[in-house]
Amino acid sequence: MASYVADRKGVFGSGNVTLVDAGDAVQGNVMGTLTQGQALVDIMNATGYDYVIPGNHEFDYGMPQFNHLVGSANATYLSCNFTDKRPEVPTLMFAPYAIQDYPLADGSTARVAFVGVTTPATLTASSPKSFWRSDDDHTCVYGFCEDDTGAALAAAVQNAVDQARAAGADYVVLLAHLGQDGSPDIWRSDALAKRCRGIDVIIDGHSHQEYVQVMQDTEGKTSSSRKRARSSPAWVRSLSIRTAAPSPPARSPSRPRFCARPAKAAIPHTCRRRRSGAMPTCRMRNAVVRSYRNGVHSIKCRNPR
Repeated sequence: MASYVADRKGVFGSGNVTLVDAGDAVQGNVMGTLTQGQALVDIMNATGYDYVIPGNHEFDYGMPQFNHLVGSANATYLSCNFTDKRPEVPTLMFAPYAIQDYPLADGSTARVAFVGVTTPATLTASSPKSFWRSDDDHTCVYGFCEDDTGAALAAAVQNAVDQARAAGADYVVLLAHLGQDGSPDIWRSDALAKRCRGIDVIIDGHSHQEYVQVMQDTEGKTSSSRKRARSSPAWVRSLSIRTAAPSPPARSPSRPRFCARPAKAAIPHTCRRRRSGAMPTCRMRNAVVRSYRNGVHSIKCRNPR
């Protein structure tokens, strides 16, 4: 990850790259479990994350540990709907948004707001006792703008988006831990997008699936929603907001690599495919690229019969 970030900064410039996380960063593997998330926060600090949002699993280790992890993180936590309900008027636990300035080639600046939102299903999708007043009093003292219609969540997001626009944001990116498949219909990211306005891009988490969607908001304007499942070996992706800045220089095709995909169908042991410099799909076991010239790959089986 650190290498990928460094590469992107080398291409676009360090001031034009922002690293974000859409929740559930501290749980899901042995390292996280044994250290209650601390080792993963240390890795994120070393990598250079800028903005993160709490997912439901950030609370698996209890509220005291969650607060400790937030305190040890270099990244800024954002959430427009995570509230402390103990005061007479519920207060937000984190800033609802942050604005990042990106310099453009013409000397002007593009202002991008990042708004955080966490699924209200967190109250039951994590350890419920994390939100209790005490072990003897199971009253929830924290909330996520939950209700029976989804209107409270949509209102919280819209309020944050409006504040960001009023503060001068040219673009609004919603960092969401909402999901789609398996999420309550009223709190899905696509349902939220249709109930709000002023959101340009949604980077979504929570559900373990991949999708890229274009949806219309309440004003009929389109916004893009992106989600890539972390179970994929290449879940890291870059998102570019196009401005007047010049395009990055073209990069040469990657060096050919071994292809070890399982056999699915019988094909000749030697094949040549022109794929505009891209690695062709090979369905042979133990296949190796023998040569690469003028956009043509020559593939041969390591163990020809």
